[in-house]
Amino acid sequence: MIKNYFKTALRNLWKNKATSFINLFGLSIGMTAAVFIFLWVQNEMTFDNFHPDKKSIYRITNSIQVNKDEAWVWESSPMLMAETAIKEIPEVEKATRVLINSWGGPVFSINHKLFSEKTTAYVDKSWFNMFHYDFVAGDAVAFGHDPFNIILTESKAKKYFGDANAIGQIIKVDTVNYTVQGIIKDNPVNSSFQFDVLLHMDGRLADPRTLKNDKTWNNFGYITFLQLRSDAKQSLVETKLNDIINKNRTNHSDKVSILPLANMYFESDLQSSSMPHGSKKTAYIFSLLGLLLLITACINYVNLTTAKASLRAKEVSVRKIIGADRKHLLLNR
Repeated sequence: MIKNYFKTALRNLWKNKATSFINLFGLSIGMTAAVFIFLWVQNEMTFDNFHPDKKSIYRITNSIQVNKDEAWVWESSPMLMAETAIKEIPEVEKATRVLINSWGGPVFSINHKLFSEKTTAYVDKSWFNMFHYDFVAGDAVAFGHDPFNIILTESKAKKYFGDANAIGQIIKVDTVNYTVQGIIKDNPVNSSFQFDVLLHMDGRLADPRTLKNDKTWNNFGYITFLQLRSDAKQSLVETKLNDIINKNRTNHSDKVSILPLANMYFESDLQSSSMPHGSKKTAYIFSLLGLLLLITACINYVNLTTAKASLRAKEVSVRKIIGADRKHLLLNR
């Protein structure tokens, strides 16, 4: 019986080639487009969701009052904010910082070849205690042992060293030698941290001039993340952070807040940003368009199939005469 159904279906497709092609092509294109739209929306809505402690991680945001009527919102903070928050706010379990080389990265010298690498960032050794990375070789512990260590993604390790083992290799960053102590998997597409090269923060601060320049409450160059205790109240932490900034800065009009990691990708009020951002409104609009496209494709398919049904009245009559019941007639459609 099943074999007969397939034979009949193929005959009908062949007999009505143009109509069948339009019907199936329209449905397949509509479904494919809808699937791609939903995959894109899923990627947008799941940014940074792969970090195990994402619900307790927050980024410090600073609103700087530049004049009476205008305030600039920055994702960056003073360098000292992280260590001060750990010392003075019991609700803060961990703190870590990243300094993104957004104005053109350092120049690498590898085997007498020069590379200008833009996707680089300086991170604290505590960075890997807060954020999840998959290590292919080496580990975060080895990275933290020396201020002149560096971590590469798989693609960058392949680019610089080919098939050779990258662990232990030397990369001269400007005039300083860094040792490769870890290889991590390439960054997920839905990660805000698209850094292919991670350098130890202490290596940068080993320069006395850099340390003196950055160790001031007027220099907002570091993006600071806090991991709070499970029972911590966001409003209380923000109050204590404002007390810290007011105590150390003369401008008491500045305001400090913390933003959940899950909301970071969709924030839209920043003066500027070194990280990728999207629009939740756009994601919702595309979700609706994908749903409408899928519904329209299905309705068109049903309409065309129904329009052809009258052409098979004779076949249905013959099947009824030879004893086919309603179930068999429906399956044959």
